Amino acid sequence: MSDLRRLVFAALDHAKRAGHFAEGEQLHAATVNDIVCDMLAYDDELEDCEDCACLEPFVLEWMRMNDA
Repeated sequence: MSDLRRLVFAALDHAKRAGHFAEGEQLHAATVNDIVCDMLAYDDELEDCEDCACLEPFVLEWMRMNDA
């Protein structure tokens, strides 16, 4: 597993455990682009990623695996 993929999965797992994907919460029904933009804005470990394109495949993969 790549380091970037591991960081994305860890951030999304944390958001899921914290309830951010629950109905009425920040990430409920969010698009992949919305999630990526939030990750780039709020996750210090992902700030080196220069654009959304490098994170989108990992977010999509995580969402498919977690029915999000």
